Amino acid sequence: SSLGPSLRRCARRITVSYTHLDVYKRQLVLDATPCQLKNGLTAGGGCHNAKGESLILTNDDPWKSKLEKAGSPFLRYYVTNDDMADHGFLKCNRYVVYTSDLPIETIGSTCRTTLSFLEANVRPVRTPDFLSSFPGLAQRWWQFHRPAADLFKRVASHDSFIVIGMVTKYVIPARLPSNWIATNKMCVFVEDRPGVFGLLLCSFVDSWLRKMSG
Repeated sequence: SSLGPSLRRCARRITVSYTHLDVYKRQLVLDATPCQLKNGLTAGGGCHNAKGESLILTNDDPWKSKLEKAGSPFLRYYVTNDDMADHGFLKCNRYVVYTSDLPIETIGSTCRTTLSFLEANVRPVRTPDFLSSFPGLAQRWWQFHRPAADLFKRVASHDSFIVIGMVTKYVIPARLPSNWIATNKMCVFVEDRPGVFGLLLCSFVDSWLRKMSG
């Protein structure tokens, strides 16, 4: 059977120890802060893009070319579970202006073109009324609702990270470059040591996920 949507709750903070095979007794804490334990994996849900459509670009958007030409460090590939299921990340054509949890002043001093994009395309759309269902988001309108900033900062210190789909029949991991951003439809694993990919292919991890995600 499918792992089901309750895997989202598990992915808020997953710790798996492989020094013992009694995987069903591993610690599971449901909060939004990534955690790393000795012999454990650091993982969490990706970037939550609610009300964030104006931050997303496609290949034919003129702003995508402008941001590329300006060398914006905020322009990233933006992938979700559909990209994995439909084409194995081989035909990704969606981008995002990912500002993490940075203040607007830092963004402007880093790349003026990115600031121009935000002021011209994002601010007029993400008004206080538009964002009213998410308290506090209007005060940081240039950021995603839950950007998973701490998690992607940890990812950025490595060459790659690993994802699995939040709703999936089979636990199949995929490795992505660390400068990509995954949505909250994917569980992101920090590849902070050798063997993470292989561990996620083990049958006891599959059993643990099915047991703990419902």
